Amino acid sequence: MAVFDGPGGKELLDALLLTAYLVAAGYLALFVVLYHLHVKRREAEAGLRLVDAAFRSSVQGMAILDAAGSVVRSNGAFARMAREHVQGFFVEALPIARAKGYWEGELAAPRTSGEEDVYLATVSAVRVQGEADSYALSLADITERRRAEQRIRHIAHHDLLTDLPNRACLAEHAAEAMARARPDGRRAGLMLVDLDRFKHINDSLGHAVGDELLRRAARRLIATLRPADVVGRQGGDEFVVLLPELADAQAAERVAAKVVAAMRQPFVVGARELLASCSIGIALFPDNGEDFDTLMRNADTAMYVAKEAGRDCYRFHAPEMARRANERLDLEADLRHALQSSGLMVAMQPQVALATGVLCGMEALVRWAHPQRGAISPVQFIPVAEDSGLILALGEWVLREACRQRAEWLQAGLRDVPVAVNVSAVQFRDPGFPGAVKRALADFALPPALLELEVTESVIMAGFEQVKLTLEELGRLGLHLSIDDFGTGYSSLSYLKRLPVEKLKIDRSFVIELPADGESKAIVEAVVGLARGLGMRVIAEGVETAGQADCLRQCGCDEAQGFLYSKPLSAPDFAARYVKAWSSSKAAAA
Repeated sequence: MAVFDGPGGKELLDALLLTAYLVAAGYLALFVVLYHLHVKRREAEAGLRLVDAAFRSSVQGMAILDAAGSVVRSNGAFARMAREHVQGFFVEALPIARAKGYWEGELAAPRTSGEEDVYLATVSAVRVQGEADSYALSLADITERRRAEQRIRHIAHHDLLTDLPNRACLAEHAAEAMARARPDGRRAGLMLVDLDRFKHINDSLGHAVGDELLRRAARRLIATLRPADVVGRQGGDEFVVLLPELADAQAAERVAAKVVAAMRQPFVVGARELLASCSIGIALFPDNGEDFDTLMRNADTAMYVAKEAGRDCYRFHAPEMARRANERLDLEADLRHALQSSGLMVAMQPQVALATGVLCGMEALVRWAHPQRGAISPVQFIPVAEDSGLILALGEWVLREACRQRAEWLQAGLRDVPVAVNVSAVQFRDPGFPGAVKRALADFALPPALLELEVTESVIMAGFEQVKLTLEELGRLGLHLSIDDFGTGYSSLSYLKRLPVEKLKIDRSFVIELPADGESKAIVEAVVGLARGLGMRVIAEGVETAGQADCLRQCGCDEAQGFLYSKPLSAPDFAARYVKAWSSSKAAAA
Protein backbone atom coordinates (compact mmCIF):
# COMPACT_ATOMS: atom_id res chain seq x y z
CA MET A 1 0.00 0.00 0.00
CA ALA A 2 3.04 2.23 0.16
CA VAL A 3 2.61 3.27 -3.36
CA PHE A 4 -0.55 5.03 -2.35
CA ASP A 5 0.90 6.51 0.82
CA GLY A 6 3.22 9.00 -0.84
CA PRO A 7 2.39 12.25 -2.48
CA GLY A 8 -0.37 11.83 -5.05
CA GLY A 9 -1.17 8.33 -3.82
CA LYS A 10 -4.75 9.17 -3.04
CA GLU A 11 -5.30 10.72 -6.44
CA LEU A 12 -3.89 7.63 -8.12
CA LEU A 13 -6.20 5.39 -6.14
CA ASP A 14 -9.16 7.50 -7.08
CA ALA A 15 -8.16 7.37 -10.71
CA LEU A 16 -7.83 3.62 -10.64
CA LEU A 17 -11.18 3.23 -8.91
CA LEU A 18 -12.81 5.56 -11.44
CA THR A 19 -11.28 3.65 -14.29
CA ALA A 20 -12.54 0.36 -12.89
CA TYR A 21 -16.01 1.83 -12.42
CA LEU A 22 -16.08 3.18 -15.96
CA VAL A 23 -14.97 -0.13 -17.40
CA ALA A 24 -17.64 -1.96 -15.42
CA ALA A 25 -20.28 0.55 -16.43
CA GLY A 26 -19.26 0.24 -20.06
CA TYR A 27 -19.58 -3.50 -19.98
CA LEU A 28 -22.96 -3.16 -18.34
CA ALA A 29 -24.12 -0.65 -20.93
CA LEU A 30 -22.84 -2.84 -23.70
CA PHE A 31 -24.70 -5.78 -22.18
CA VAL A 32 -27.91 -3.78 -21.95
CA VAL A 33 -27.58 -2.63 -25.57
CA LEU A 34 -26.83 -6.10 -26.80
CA TYR A 35 -29.76 -7.54 -24.83
CA HIS A 36 -32.09 -4.88 -26.22
CA LEU A 37 -30.93 -5.64 -29.74
CA HIS A 38 -31.46 -9.33 -29.09
CA VAL A 39 -35.01 -8.74 -27.88
CA LYS A 40 -35.74 -6.53 -30.87
CA ARG A 41 -34.33 -9.13 -33.22
CA ARG A 42 -36.44 -11.85 -31.64
CA GLU A 43 -39.54 -9.64 -31.89
CA ALA A 44 -38.73 -8.85 -35.50
CA GLU A 45 -38.25 -12.54 -36.28
CA ALA A 46 -41.57 -13.33 -34.58
CA GLY A 47 -43.23 -10.57 -36.58
CA LEU A 48 -41.70 -11.85 -39.77
CA ARG A 49 -42.85 -15.36 -38.98
CA LEU A 50 -46.36 -13.99 -38.31
CA VAL A 51 -46.32 -12.00 -41.54
CA ASP A 52 -45.01 -15.03 -43.41
CA ALA A 53 -47.70 -17.26 -41.90
CA ALA A 54 -50.38 -14.72 -42.77
CA PHE A 55 -48.95 -14.40 -46.28
CA ARG A 56 -48.94 -18.15 -46.83
CA SER A 57 -52.37 -18.85 -45.27
CA SER A 58 -54.30 -15.87 -46.67
CA VAL A 59 -57.40 -16.74 -48.68
CA GLN A 60 -56.47 -13.86 -50.96
CA GLY A 61 -53.92 -14.51 -53.63
CA MET A 62 -50.72 -12.62 -52.71
CA ALA A 63 -47.45 -12.24 -54.59
CA ILE A 64 -44.28 -10.14 -54.71
CA LEU A 65 -43.17 -9.13 -58.18
CA ASP A 66 -39.75 -7.79 -59.13
CA ALA A 67 -39.28 -4.65 -61.19
CA ALA A 68 -39.70 -6.64 -64.42
CA GLY A 69 -43.02 -8.14 -63.25
CA SER A 70 -41.75 -11.64 -62.54
CA VAL A 71 -43.20 -13.39 -59.51
CA VAL A 72 -40.56 -13.54 -56.78
CA ARG A 73 -42.75 -15.04 -54.13
CA SER A 74 -46.42 -16.03 -53.89
CA ASN A 75 -48.77 -17.91 -51.60
CA GLY A 76 -50.92 -20.96 -52.30
CA ALA A 77 -54.08 -18.96 -53.00
CA PHE A 78 -52.28 -17.03 -55.73
CA ALA A 79 -51.07 -20.27 -57.27
CA ARG A 80 -54.66 -21.52 -57.42
CA MET A 81 -56.02 -18.27 -58.85
CA ALA A 82 -53.28 -17.13 -61.19
CA ARG A 83 -53.58 -19.41 -64.14
CA GLU A 84 -51.61 -18.55 -67.26
CA HIS A 85 -54.01 -16.02 -68.70
CA VAL A 86 -54.26 -14.11 -65.40
CA GLN A 87 -50.66 -12.97 -65.64
CA GLY A 88 -51.44 -11.16 -68.86
CA PHE A 89 -52.92 -8.27 -66.90
CA PHE A 90 -49.41 -7.35 -65.65
CA VAL A 91 -48.79 -5.66 -68.99
CA GLU A 92 -51.57 -3.19 -68.22
CA ALA A 93 -51.25 -2.96 -64.44
CA LEU A 94 -47.51 -2.49 -63.80
CA PRO A 95 -46.95 0.67 -65.87
CA ILE A 96 -49.91 2.34 -64.13
CA ALA A 97 -48.74 1.21 -60.68
CA ARG A 98 -45.20 2.41 -61.50
CA ALA A 99 -46.50 5.85 -62.48
CA LYS A 100 -49.26 6.31 -59.87
CA GLY A 101 -48.13 3.94 -57.15
CA TYR A 102 -51.34 1.90 -57.30
CA TRP A 103 -53.58 -0.04 -59.70
CA GLU A 104 -56.93 -1.79 -59.10
CA GLY A 105 -59.17 -3.73 -61.46
CA GLU A 106 -61.21 -6.89 -62.04
CA LEU A 107 -59.99 -10.05 -63.75
CA ALA A 108 -62.21 -12.70 -65.33
CA ALA A 109 -60.80 -16.21 -65.32
CA PRO A 110 -62.82 -18.66 -67.44
CA ARG A 111 -63.17 -22.22 -66.25
CA THR A 112 -63.18 -25.30 -68.44
CA SER A 113 -66.87 -25.71 -67.50
CA GLY A 114 -67.70 -22.48 -69.30
CA GLU A 115 -68.26 -20.46 -66.14
CA GLU A 116 -65.77 -17.87 -64.99
CA ASP A 117 -64.23 -16.70 -61.74
CA VAL A 118 -63.92 -12.98 -61.05
CA TYR A 119 -61.08 -11.48 -59.00
CA LEU A 120 -60.47 -8.01 -57.64
CA ALA A 121 -56.75 -7.37 -58.24
CA THR A 122 -54.63 -4.65 -56.60
CA VAL A 123 -51.00 -3.81 -57.41
CA SER A 124 -48.96 -1.49 -55.17
CA ALA A 125 -45.49 -0.21 -56.12
CA VAL A 126 -42.68 -0.65 -53.57
CA ARG A 127 -40.32 2.29 -54.06
CA VAL A 128 -36.60 2.47 -53.21
CA GLN A 129 -35.11 5.96 -53.54
CA GLY A 130 -38.16 7.03 -55.49
CA GLU A 131 -38.04 4.23 -58.04
CA ALA A 132 -40.40 1.24 -58.22
CA ASP A 133 -38.16 -1.57 -57.05
CA SER A 134 -40.87 -4.23 -56.73
CA TYR A 135 -44.64 -4.70 -56.53
CA ALA A 136 -47.08 -6.19 -54.05
CA LEU A 137 -50.00 -7.97 -55.71
CA SER A 138 -53.26 -9.26 -54.16
CA LEU A 139 -56.18 -11.14 -55.74
CA ALA A 140 -59.56 -11.29 -53.92
CA ASP A 141 -62.13 -13.80 -55.20
CA ILE A 142 -65.38 -11.83 -55.73
CA THR A 143 -67.08 -14.44 -57.92
CA GLU A 144 -70.02 -15.10 -55.58
CA ARG A 145 -70.50 -11.40 -54.93
CA ARG A 146 -70.67 -10.71 -58.66
CA ARG A 147 -73.08 -13.60 -59.18
CA ALA A 148 -75.29 -12.30 -56.37
CA GLU A 149 -75.25 -8.84 -57.95
CA GLN A 150 -76.14 -10.37 -61.32
CA ARG A 151 -79.01 -12.29 -59.73
CA ILE A 152 -80.31 -9.12 -58.10
CA ARG A 153 -80.06 -7.24 -61.41
CA HIS A 154 -81.81 -10.11 -63.19
CA ILE A 155 -84.63 -10.20 -60.64
CA ALA A 156 -85.02 -6.44 -60.89
CA HIS A 157 -85.49 -6.68 -64.66
CA HIS A 158 -87.37 -9.97 -65.08
CA ASP A 159 -90.71 -11.48 -64.19
CA LEU A 160 -90.37 -14.05 -61.40
CA LEU A 161 -92.98 -16.44 -62.80
CA THR A 162 -91.93 -16.66 -66.46
CA ASP A 163 -88.39 -15.21 -66.28
CA LEU A 164 -89.33 -12.89 -69.14
CA PRO A 165 -88.22 -9.24 -69.16
CA ASN A 166 -90.50 -7.08 -67.03
CA ARG A 167 -91.89 -3.66 -67.88
CA ALA A 168 -88.74 -1.79 -66.80
CA CYS A 169 -86.51 -4.03 -68.91
CA LEU A 170 -88.87 -3.79 -71.88
CA ALA A 171 -88.78 -0.01 -71.63
CA GLU A 172 -84.99 -0.11 -71.97
CA HIS A 173 -85.17 -2.45 -74.99
CA ALA A 174 -87.84 -0.26 -76.58
CA ALA A 175 -85.78 2.89 -76.10
CA GLU A 176 -82.84 1.22 -77.82
CA ALA A 177 -85.02 -0.04 -80.68
CA MET A 178 -86.56 3.40 -81.24
CA ALA A 179 -83.13 5.04 -81.12
CA ARG A 180 -81.92 2.69 -83.88
CA ALA A 181 -85.05 3.14 -85.99
CA ARG A 182 -85.35 6.94 -85.71
CA PRO A 183 -82.38 8.07 -87.87
CA ASP A 184 -83.43 5.90 -90.84
CA GLY A 185 -87.14 6.60 -90.56
CA ARG A 186 -87.86 2.94 -89.85
CA ARG A 187 -90.68 1.56 -87.72
CA ALA A 188 -90.76 -0.49 -84.55
CA GLY A 189 -93.82 -2.11 -83.03
CA LEU A 190 -95.27 -3.00 -79.66
CA MET A 191 -97.84 -5.79 -79.28
CA LEU A 192 -99.88 -6.33 -76.14
CA VAL A 193 -100.97 -9.98 -76.02
CA ASP A 194 -103.78 -10.86 -73.60
CA LEU A 195 -104.93 -14.45 -72.98
CA ASP A 196 -108.67 -14.48 -73.59
CA ARG A 197 -109.84 -17.15 -71.18
CA PHE A 198 -107.12 -16.92 -68.56
CA LYS A 199 -109.24 -15.34 -65.82
CA HIS A 200 -111.85 -18.05 -66.19
CA ILE A 201 -109.21 -20.81 -66.13
CA ASN A 202 -107.38 -19.27 -63.19
CA ASP A 203 -110.57 -18.76 -61.20
CA SER A 204 -111.93 -22.19 -62.06
CA LEU A 205 -108.85 -24.42 -61.86
CA GLY A 206 -106.75 -22.50 -59.38
CA HIS A 207 -103.58 -20.44 -59.40
CA ALA A 208 -101.22 -23.39 -59.83
CA VAL A 209 -102.82 -24.30 -63.16
CA GLY A 210 -102.99 -20.62 -64.11
CA ASP A 211 -99.29 -20.10 -63.38
CA GLU A 212 -98.29 -23.13 -65.43
CA LEU A 213 -100.47 -21.92 -68.31
CA LEU A 214 -98.64 -18.57 -68.23
CA ARG A 215 -95.26 -20.30 -68.32
CA ARG A 216 -96.30 -22.44 -71.27
CA ALA A 217 -97.77 -19.43 -73.07
CA ALA A 218 -94.47 -17.59 -72.58
CA ARG A 219 -92.50 -20.46 -74.12
CA ARG A 220 -94.91 -20.68 -77.04
CA LEU A 221 -94.59 -16.96 -77.73
CA ILE A 222 -90.81 -17.19 -77.78
CA ALA A 223 -90.96 -20.16 -80.15
CA THR A 224 -93.36 -18.33 -82.49
CA LEU A 225 -91.58 -14.97 -82.76
CA ARG A 226 -88.57 -13.84 -84.72
CA PRO A 227 -85.09 -14.02 -83.10
CA ALA A 228 -84.84 -10.22 -82.86
CA ASP A 229 -88.23 -9.84 -81.14
CA VAL A 230 -88.33 -9.37 -77.37
CA VAL A 231 -91.06 -11.01 -75.28
CA GLY A 232 -91.89 -9.66 -71.82
CA ARG A 233 -94.63 -10.01 -69.25
CA GLN A 234 -96.68 -7.01 -68.28
CA GLY A 235 -98.39 -8.78 -65.40
CA GLY A 236 -101.48 -10.92 -64.96
CA ASP A 237 -102.26 -12.57 -68.27
CA GLU A 238 -100.70 -9.85 -70.44
CA PHE A 239 -97.53 -10.28 -72.44
CA VAL A 240 -95.68 -7.56 -74.34
CA VAL A 241 -93.83 -8.18 -77.59
CA LEU A 242 -91.32 -5.65 -78.90
CA LEU A 243 -90.91 -5.77 -82.69
CA PRO A 244 -87.72 -3.90 -83.66
CA GLU A 245 -86.77 -2.93 -87.21
CA LEU A 246 -90.12 -3.36 -88.97
CA ALA A 247 -90.11 -2.69 -92.67
CA ASP A 248 -93.78 -1.70 -92.62
CA ALA A 249 -97.10 -2.27 -90.84
CA GLN A 250 -97.66 -5.47 -92.82
CA ALA A 251 -94.61 -7.00 -91.14
CA ALA A 252 -96.20 -6.43 -87.73
CA GLU A 253 -99.48 -7.85 -89.01
CA ARG A 254 -97.76 -11.04 -90.17
CA VAL A 255 -96.20 -11.53 -86.73
CA ALA A 256 -99.52 -10.89 -84.97
CA ALA A 257 -101.33 -13.38 -87.22
CA LYS A 258 -98.73 -16.05 -86.39
CA VAL A 259 -99.13 -15.41 -82.66
CA VAL A 260 -102.94 -15.59 -82.82
CA ALA A 261 -102.75 -18.90 -84.72
CA ALA A 262 -100.18 -20.34 -82.30
CA MET A 263 -102.07 -19.36 -79.15
CA ARG A 264 -105.26 -20.84 -80.57
CA GLN A 265 -103.80 -24.33 -80.20
CA PRO A 266 -104.61 -26.22 -76.96
CA PHE A 267 -102.25 -26.07 -73.99
CA VAL A 268 -101.67 -29.33 -72.14
CA VAL A 269 -101.31 -28.67 -68.41
CA GLY A 270 -101.10 -31.87 -66.43
CA ALA A 271 -103.95 -34.09 -67.52
CA ARG A 272 -105.96 -31.15 -68.85
CA GLU A 273 -106.17 -29.70 -72.34
CA LEU A 274 -106.86 -25.98 -72.02
CA LEU A 275 -108.01 -23.58 -74.71
CA ALA A 276 -106.82 -20.01 -74.29
CA SER A 277 -106.83 -17.87 -77.41
CA CYS A 278 -105.43 -14.35 -77.35
CA SER A 279 -106.38 -10.79 -78.21
CA ILE A 280 -103.61 -8.53 -79.50
CA GLY A 281 -103.33 -4.76 -79.65
CA ILE A 282 -100.61 -3.28 -81.87
CA ALA A 283 -99.04 0.18 -81.70
CA LEU A 284 -96.36 1.32 -84.16
CA PHE A 285 -93.45 3.69 -83.70
CA PRO A 286 -93.51 6.52 -84.66
CA ASP A 287 -97.10 6.45 -86.01
CA ASN A 288 -98.80 5.71 -82.66
CA GLY A 289 -96.25 7.14 -80.26
CA GLU A 290 -92.60 8.06 -79.89
CA ASP A 291 -91.99 6.75 -76.39
CA PHE A 292 -92.57 3.49 -74.58
CA ASP A 293 -95.41 4.64 -72.30
CA THR A 294 -97.42 6.09 -75.18
CA LEU A 295 -96.97 2.95 -77.26
CA MET A 296 -98.02 0.77 -74.33
CA ARG A 297 -101.11 2.87 -73.68
CA ASN A 298 -102.16 2.76 -77.34
CA ALA A 299 -101.46 -0.96 -77.68
CA ASP A 300 -103.62 -1.54 -74.60
CA THR A 301 -106.44 0.44 -76.18
CA ALA A 302 -106.18 -1.58 -79.39
CA MET A 303 -106.15 -4.82 -77.38
CA TYR A 304 -109.50 -3.97 -75.76
CA VAL A 305 -110.91 -3.26 -79.21
CA ALA A 306 -109.75 -6.74 -80.27
CA LYS A 307 -111.59 -8.21 -77.27
CA GLU A 308 -114.75 -6.32 -78.14
CA ALA A 309 -114.46 -7.62 -81.71
CA GLY A 310 -114.89 -11.17 -80.41
CA ARG A 311 -111.38 -11.97 -79.14
CA ASP A 312 -108.98 -14.40 -80.82
CA CYS A 313 -107.83 -11.58 -83.14
CA TYR A 314 -105.58 -8.52 -83.40
CA ARG A 315 -106.21 -4.84 -83.96
CA PHE A 316 -103.95 -1.90 -84.80
CA HIS A 317 -104.29 1.28 -82.82
CA ALA A 318 -106.29 4.04 -84.46
CA PRO A 319 -106.86 7.59 -83.16
CA GLU A 320 -110.58 7.06 -82.46
CA MET A 321 -109.74 4.21 -80.11
CA ALA A 322 -108.64 6.63 -77.41
CA ARG A 323 -112.22 7.83 -77.16
CA ARG A 324 -113.46 4.26 -76.73
CA ALA A 325 -110.83 3.57 -74.06
CA ASN A 326 -111.96 6.61 -72.12
CA GLU A 327 -115.54 5.45 -72.44
CA ARG A 328 -114.58 2.08 -70.95
CA LEU A 329 -112.89 3.80 -68.02
CA ASP A 330 -115.96 5.96 -67.56
CA LEU A 331 -118.15 2.85 -67.70
CA GLU A 332 -116.10 1.21 -64.95
CA ALA A 333 -116.34 4.32 -62.76
CA ASP A 334 -120.09 4.57 -63.38
CA LEU A 335 -120.57 0.88 -62.59
CA ARG A 336 -118.70 1.29 -59.33
CA HIS A 337 -120.92 4.26 -58.49
CA ALA A 338 -124.06 2.35 -59.49
CA LEU A 339 -123.14 -0.47 -57.10
CA GLN A 340 -122.76 2.01 -54.27
CA SER A 341 -125.86 4.05 -55.01
CA SER A 342 -128.46 1.47 -56.05
CA GLY A 343 -128.18 2.36 -59.70
CA LEU A 344 -128.77 -1.25 -60.76
CA MET A 345 -131.92 -3.37 -60.76
CA VAL A 346 -132.80 -7.03 -60.89
CA ALA A 347 -135.23 -8.13 -63.58
CA MET A 348 -137.05 -11.46 -63.35
CA GLN A 349 -137.57 -13.75 -66.34
CA PRO A 350 -140.36 -16.29 -65.81
CA GLN A 351 -139.73 -20.01 -66.13
CA VAL A 352 -142.74 -22.15 -67.02
CA ALA A 353 -143.65 -25.81 -67.03
CA LEU A 354 -143.76 -26.92 -70.69
CA ALA A 355 -146.64 -29.30 -70.08
CA THR A 356 -148.97 -26.70 -68.53
CA GLY A 357 -147.48 -23.26 -69.17
CA VAL A 358 -147.75 -22.54 -65.42
CA LEU A 359 -145.08 -20.45 -63.69
CA CYS A 360 -142.57 -22.76 -61.97
CA GLY A 361 -139.59 -20.46 -61.39
CA MET A 362 -137.85 -17.23 -62.30
CA GLU A 363 -134.30 -16.18 -63.11
CA ALA A 364 -132.81 -13.01 -61.59
CA LEU A 365 -130.98 -10.96 -64.22
CA VAL A 366 -129.10 -7.76 -63.46
CA ARG A 367 -130.00 -4.67 -65.49
CA TRP A 368 -128.50 -1.21 -65.57
CA ALA A 369 -130.41 1.89 -66.59
CA HIS A 370 -127.71 4.57 -66.81
CA PRO A 371 -129.02 8.08 -66.09
CA GLN A 372 -127.31 9.53 -69.17
CA ARG A 373 -126.62 6.56 -71.46
CA GLY A 374 -129.87 4.74 -70.96
CA ALA A 375 -130.06 0.94 -70.78
CA ILE A 376 -126.62 -0.72 -70.84
CA SER A 377 -126.51 -4.37 -71.82
CA PRO A 378 -124.91 -6.92 -69.46
CA VAL A 379 -122.81 -7.94 -72.47
CA GLN A 380 -121.12 -4.55 -72.07
CA PHE A 381 -120.79 -4.14 -68.32
CA ILE A 382 -120.26 -7.72 -67.10
CA PRO A 383 -116.81 -7.96 -68.83
CA VAL A 384 -115.95 -4.57 -67.32
CA ALA A 385 -116.93 -5.90 -63.89
CA GLU A 386 -114.74 -8.98 -64.41
CA ASP A 387 -111.72 -6.98 -65.61
CA SER A 388 -112.01 -4.37 -62.85
CA GLY A 389 -112.55 -6.78 -59.96
CA LEU A 390 -116.12 -5.58 -59.35
CA ILE A 391 -117.67 -8.95 -60.18
CA LEU A 392 -117.64 -10.18 -56.56
CA ALA A 393 -119.46 -7.12 -55.30
CA LEU A 394 -121.87 -7.23 -58.24
CA GLY A 395 -122.60 -10.93 -57.77
CA GLU A 396 -123.31 -10.54 -54.06
CA TRP A 397 -125.56 -7.56 -54.73
CA VAL A 398 -127.62 -9.55 -57.25
CA LEU A 399 -127.88 -12.47 -54.81
CA ARG A 400 -129.10 -10.28 -51.96
CA GLU A 401 -131.49 -8.29 -54.14
CA ALA A 402 -132.98 -11.50 -55.57
CA CYS A 403 -133.46 -12.89 -52.04
CA ARG A 404 -134.99 -9.62 -50.84
CA GLN A 405 -137.45 -9.45 -53.72
CA ARG A 406 -138.40 -13.11 -53.48
CA ALA A 407 -139.02 -12.77 -49.74
CA GLU A 408 -141.29 -9.78 -50.43
CA TRP A 409 -143.34 -11.79 -52.92
CA LEU A 410 -143.50 -14.68 -50.49
CA GLN A 411 -145.25 -12.35 -48.05
CA ALA A 412 -147.56 -11.35 -50.90
CA GLY A 413 -148.58 -14.98 -51.37
CA LEU A 414 -146.28 -16.28 -54.14
CA ARG A 415 -145.17 -19.67 -52.87
CA ASP A 416 -143.41 -22.77 -54.24
CA VAL A 417 -141.65 -20.82 -57.04
CA PRO A 418 -137.86 -20.51 -56.53
CA VAL A 419 -135.70 -17.70 -57.85
CA ALA A 420 -132.55 -18.73 -59.77
CA VAL A 421 -129.36 -16.69 -59.42
CA ASN A 422 -126.27 -17.10 -61.62
CA VAL A 423 -122.99 -17.59 -59.76
CA SER A 424 -119.76 -16.50 -61.47
CA ALA A 425 -116.59 -18.58 -61.31
CA VAL A 426 -114.96 -15.88 -59.18
CA GLN A 427 -117.82 -15.99 -56.66
CA PHE A 428 -117.85 -19.76 -56.52
CA ARG A 429 -114.13 -19.95 -55.75
CA ASP A 430 -114.43 -17.34 -53.02
CA PRO A 431 -114.17 -19.15 -49.64
CA GLY A 432 -116.67 -16.71 -48.21
CA PHE A 433 -119.37 -17.46 -50.78
CA PRO A 434 -121.35 -20.09 -48.77
CA GLY A 435 -121.35 -17.68 -45.84
CA ALA A 436 -122.67 -14.89 -48.07
CA VAL A 437 -125.52 -17.15 -49.20
CA LYS A 438 -126.39 -18.02 -45.58
CA ARG A 439 -126.43 -14.35 -44.61
CA ALA A 440 -128.66 -13.41 -47.53
CA LEU A 441 -131.20 -16.12 -46.64
CA ALA A 442 -131.14 -15.16 -42.97
CA ASP A 443 -131.26 -11.39 -43.49
CA PHE A 444 -134.42 -11.60 -45.59
CA ALA A 445 -135.97 -14.64 -43.87
CA LEU A 446 -136.17 -16.47 -47.19
CA PRO A 447 -136.71 -20.24 -47.01
CA PRO A 448 -133.73 -21.95 -48.72
CA ALA A 449 -136.10 -23.98 -50.90
CA LEU A 450 -137.04 -20.74 -52.71
CA LEU A 451 -133.45 -20.10 -53.86
CA GLU A 452 -131.74 -21.83 -56.76
CA LEU A 453 -128.07 -21.26 -57.65
CA GLU A 454 -126.90 -21.75 -61.23
CA VAL A 455 -123.25 -22.55 -61.93
CA THR A 456 -121.80 -23.13 -65.36
CA GLU A 457 -120.60 -26.50 -66.52
CA SER A 458 -116.99 -25.30 -66.78
CA VAL A 459 -117.03 -24.19 -63.12
CA ILE A 460 -118.35 -27.61 -62.11
CA MET A 461 -115.45 -29.33 -63.84
CA ALA A 462 -112.75 -27.07 -62.41
CA GLY A 463 -111.09 -28.47 -59.31
CA PHE A 464 -113.82 -31.05 -58.96
CA GLU A 465 -113.24 -32.19 -55.38
CA GLN A 466 -113.31 -28.66 -53.98
CA VAL A 467 -116.32 -27.80 -56.14
CA LYS A 468 -118.09 -30.90 -54.85
CA LEU A 469 -117.47 -29.87 -51.22
CA THR A 470 -118.82 -26.37 -51.87
CA LEU A 471 -121.90 -27.68 -53.65
CA GLU A 472 -122.55 -30.15 -50.84
CA GLU A 473 -122.24 -27.35 -48.26
CA LEU A 474 -124.73 -25.25 -50.22
CA GLY A 475 -127.02 -28.23 -50.73
CA ARG A 476 -127.14 -28.86 -46.99
CA LEU A 477 -128.71 -25.43 -46.60
CA GLY A 478 -131.77 -26.78 -48.42
CA LEU A 479 -131.50 -24.66 -51.57
CA HIS A 480 -131.56 -25.93 -55.17
CA LEU A 481 -128.55 -26.31 -57.49
CA SER A 482 -128.52 -26.38 -61.29
CA ILE A 483 -125.94 -26.45 -64.07
CA ASP A 484 -126.20 -23.58 -66.54
CA ASP A 485 -125.25 -23.73 -70.25
CA PHE A 486 -125.16 -27.52 -70.15
CA GLY A 487 -123.70 -29.16 -73.24
CA THR A 488 -121.17 -26.42 -73.99
CA GLY A 489 -118.42 -27.84 -71.76
CA TYR A 490 -116.83 -31.22 -71.22
CA SER A 491 -118.59 -32.72 -68.20
CA SER A 492 -117.68 -36.22 -67.18
CA LEU A 493 -120.79 -38.28 -66.48
CA SER A 494 -119.02 -40.05 -63.62
CA TYR A 495 -118.49 -36.65 -62.00
CA LEU A 496 -121.99 -35.42 -62.70
CA LYS A 497 -123.68 -38.25 -60.83
CA ARG A 498 -121.65 -37.42 -57.70
CA LEU A 499 -122.94 -33.86 -57.42
CA PRO A 500 -126.04 -32.69 -55.51
CA VAL A 501 -127.45 -31.06 -58.66
CA GLU A 502 -131.19 -31.14 -59.41
CA LYS A 503 -131.52 -29.44 -62.78
CA LEU A 504 -129.71 -29.12 -66.12
CA LYS A 505 -130.25 -26.03 -68.27
CA ILE A 506 -129.90 -26.59 -72.02
CA ASP A 507 -127.92 -23.78 -73.63
CA ARG A 508 -129.77 -21.51 -76.05
CA SER A 509 -127.33 -22.44 -78.83
CA PHE A 510 -129.02 -25.88 -79.03
CA VAL A 511 -132.54 -24.42 -78.86
CA ILE A 512 -132.32 -21.73 -81.52
CA GLU A 513 -132.17 -24.19 -84.46
CA LEU A 514 -135.05 -26.38 -83.31
CA PRO A 515 -137.03 -28.06 -84.67
CA ALA A 516 -135.35 -28.06 -88.09
CA ASP A 517 -131.83 -29.06 -87.04
CA GLY A 518 -131.60 -32.79 -86.39
CA GLU A 519 -128.29 -32.61 -84.54
CA SER A 520 -129.61 -30.03 -82.07
CA LYS A 521 -132.66 -32.16 -81.47
CA ALA A 522 -130.48 -35.21 -80.87
CA ILE A 523 -128.45 -33.26 -78.29
CA VAL A 524 -131.61 -32.14 -76.49
CA GLU A 525 -132.90 -35.73 -76.40
CA ALA A 526 -129.53 -36.92 -75.06
CA VAL A 527 -129.53 -34.31 -72.30
CA VAL A 528 -133.09 -35.18 -71.32
CA GLY A 529 -132.25 -38.88 -71.26
CA LEU A 530 -129.16 -38.22 -69.14
CA ALA A 531 -131.15 -36.09 -66.70
CA ARG A 532 -133.86 -38.71 -66.40
CA GLY A 533 -131.27 -41.35 -65.57
CA LEU A 534 -129.75 -39.14 -62.88
CA GLY A 535 -133.09 -38.05 -61.44
CA MET A 536 -132.77 -34.44 -62.61
CA ARG A 537 -135.13 -32.01 -64.30
CA VAL A 538 -134.31 -30.18 -67.54
CA ILE A 539 -135.00 -26.57 -68.48
CA ALA A 540 -134.30 -24.96 -71.86
CA GLU A 541 -133.40 -21.28 -72.23
CA GLY A 542 -133.82 -18.98 -75.20
CA VAL A 543 -137.19 -20.39 -76.30
CA GLU A 544 -138.67 -17.90 -78.77
CA THR A 545 -141.11 -19.81 -80.97
CA ALA A 546 -144.00 -22.19 -80.49
CA GLY A 547 -142.22 -24.67 -82.77
CA GLN A 548 -139.23 -24.74 -80.44
CA ALA A 549 -141.50 -25.22 -77.43
CA ASP A 550 -143.37 -28.09 -79.13
CA CYS A 551 -140.10 -29.82 -80.05
CA LEU A 552 -138.75 -29.49 -76.51
CA ARG A 553 -142.02 -30.83 -75.10
CA GLN A 554 -141.83 -33.84 -77.44
CA CYS A 555 -138.23 -34.47 -76.35
CA GLY A 556 -139.37 -34.65 -72.73
CA CYS A 557 -137.97 -31.32 -71.53
CA ASP A 558 -139.62 -30.19 -68.27
CA GLU A 559 -139.35 -26.41 -68.24
CA ALA A 560 -138.55 -23.46 -70.49
CA GLN A 561 -137.82 -19.76 -70.44
CA GLY A 562 -137.50 -17.23 -73.22
CA PHE A 563 -139.21 -14.46 -75.12
CA LEU A 564 -142.01 -16.82 -76.16
CA TYR A 565 -143.25 -16.59 -72.59
CA SER A 566 -141.85 -13.28 -71.44
CA LYS A 567 -138.86 -11.01 -71.61
CA PRO A 568 -137.17 -10.20 -68.27
CA LEU A 569 -139.59 -8.06 -66.26
CA SER A 570 -139.08 -5.34 -63.71
CA ALA A 571 -140.22 -6.21 -60.20
CA PRO A 572 -143.51 -4.24 -60.47
CA ASP A 573 -144.32 -5.77 -63.88
CA PHE A 574 -143.52 -9.27 -62.68
CA ALA A 575 -145.64 -8.75 -59.58
CA ALA A 576 -148.57 -7.44 -61.63
CA ARG A 577 -148.40 -10.34 -64.05
CA TYR A 578 -147.59 -13.27 -61.80
CA VAL A 579 -147.70 -12.51 -58.08
CA LYS A 580 -151.23 -11.12 -58.01
CA ALA A 581 -152.47 -13.78 -60.43
CA TRP A 582 -150.85 -16.53 -58.36
CA SER A 583 -152.35 -15.18 -55.14
CA SER A 584 -155.77 -14.83 -56.77
CA SER A 585 -155.71 -18.37 -58.15
CA LYS A 586 -154.69 -19.79 -54.78
CA ALA A 587 -157.42 -17.82 -53.03
CA ALA A 588 -160.00 -19.06 -55.54
CA ALA A 589 -158.81 -22.63 -55.13
CA ALA A 590 -159.15 -22.30 -51.37
